[in-house]
Amino acid sequence: MMASFAMAFESCYQPNVALREMNKKNESPSYRFPVTIAKALPTAFDWRNVNGTNYISTIRSQNLPQACGSCWAMASTSTLADRVNILRKGQWPCAYLSPQHVLACGNAGSCKGGDHYSVYVYANKFGIPDETCNNYRAVDQTCTDMNACYTCTTFGNSNCHPITNYKRFKVGAYGTLKGSDSILNEVYARGPVTCAIQVTPQFEAYTGGVFTQVLNNPQVNHIVAVVGWGWDSATASQYWIVRNSWGANWGESGFARVSFGSLGIETDCAFGVPVNA
Repeated sequence: MMASFAMAFESCYQPNVALREMNKKNESPSYRFPVTIAKALPTAFDWRNVNGTNYISTIRSQNLPQACGSCWAMASTSTLADRVNILRKGQWPCAYLSPQHVLACGNAGSCKGGDHYSVYVYANKFGIPDETCNNYRAVDQTCTDMNACYTCTTFGNSNCHPITNYKRFKVGAYGTLKGSDSILNEVYARGPVTCAIQVTPQFEAYTGGVFTQVLNNPQVNHIVAVVGWGWDSATASQYWIVRNSWGANWGESGFARVSFGSLGIETDCAFGVPVNA
């Protein structure tokens, strides 16, 4: 299992700086002016349990059925699914967006890495379908009608055909975030965000508790989702609640508590705001 984690953080994140510069004019105003919260933020907040309701989509593994550096696609599609669930007020059905569709058609990266921000740009222009349009296979694909969305009969793959009239979840506002205050406000106001971190051997081996590793010059190489925050009285430290894409056998059932300032987590975050549920 450790080998698959290593593949994930070695080549998972490749920011598209040119696209970010080109799209600044199209971003949400909160790109420069973070969401303002009228009241003080709570000490702890967790989208997995807001007044007894869990809005968070399922834990996934980017490395099944085989190793694939798709953290950027996993984190962004899962975060958008979370925000769709918030729009639905936690009611059935739970959203489950397709990272494989994004691998094929999102023009945002491959199994050798990509950019979470580019996924939000794609979702703004074209939208992302449900997982059932193209189930995750951890492989690179070209964007054909079949790879965008398809179905098969019960008689075998030779009877598969594309679906052209399928629902796409689109975003309106999107942008980038930097700094704990902006991230706190955005997560509290509209839902989870994706953030880049530097995976280290210590983080790879994480099994639980509050993880602390402050790096002087972080070289971010992996994308995770921030779904909330909390306070650890034992260490007197505030931490982010992070969902990873290494499966439920890693960390705290797929999640981690990462102290503020660790792994460069506040340096490169992004979000998209769904317009339909």
